[in-house]
Amino acid sequence: MDKILFDQVPDLFASVGDLFVEKKEELCEMDARLGDGDLGLTMSKGYAALPDLMRAEAAGAAGDVGKMLMKAGMKMSSLVPSTMGFLMSTGVMEGGKALKGKTELDGAALADYLVGFAAGVQKRGKCEPGQRTIYDAVLPAAEAAKAAEAKRARAAKVAETEYAADHPDAIKQMKPKVSGIDPAQMTDFEERFAGTDPEKLARIKAAFAAKAAKAAEAEQSRKSKRETRAAELENLDPEKAAKVRAALERKKKAAEAKRAVGSTNVERDAEIEAKLAQLDPERAAKVRAALDAKARKETAERAANTGKDGE
Repeated sequence: MDKILFDQVPDLFASVGDLFVEKKEELCEMDARLGDGDLGLTMSKGYAALPDLMRAEAAGAAGDVGKMLMKAGMKMSSLVPSTMGFLMSTGVMEGGKALKGKTELDGAALADYLVGFAAGVQKRGKCEPGQRTIYDAVLPAAEAAKAAEAKRARAAKVAETEYAADHPDAIKQMKPKVSGIDPAQMTDFEERFAGTDPEKLARIKAAFAAKAAKAAEAEQSRKSKRETRAAELENLDPEKAAKVRAALERKKKAAEAKRAVGSTNVERDAEIEAKLAQLDPERAAKVRAALDAKARKETAERAANTGKDGE
């Protein structure tokens, strides 16, 4: 998603306030069945006021989104002095604490805010999941946001891998620089990752540049070895030289096959991680442990088979 700049954050919360104003009567009717029927009033009043409270604190926050939210949340609590009002304002403050130091928001930051918000509700309400409180609504929302962001990050990793596989020439042309990669050489790269979080894009470029530099060094080393080997072969008798060349060719093909398998494994691992991101942490940890155990077993079996072949 695109970045939400500091001065745009109040507008984001204004849309939330508009929604609560729209649903005010509906919320009051729902609350009247079990409570005093003022839920819609509390939510619409508090969230309708929050954007202006944030704008009022913007100057003092010096571009810090978290600081702006924390201060606005404190003032919000005085406007809606009720149990729900205190829960919501505490959520805003704790969500702001999770964003302390942020000057703009992206998907990951919004997910962090929701996690902090849920933690604030739990802290103020002293509640746990399954107790039929508002926490049972905000916690799943926060977890869903985190899972969605993790899935997006995994997809970006897969895209990075695919780009490297589909554009080897572009990768080879990348020149390592202190700030990343020469933009003049990266037209195709920019098109491929258009719309990606700029901060993440910079990290991807830097990673590719580092890989390109390392690959260039390795290629230069291989070239020197080939030249040295060619000179040595010239001094051998033709029959022996032919055998050495055949052995080197087999070794080259084996190395190429190994690299191809490695590329496939990277894509497979990325797909697995994307699926694991959708599971709850405990189950995902168990699946990873099982996969690791399977990988160790396969490695041991290959080593044993290699030993038998050499006997």
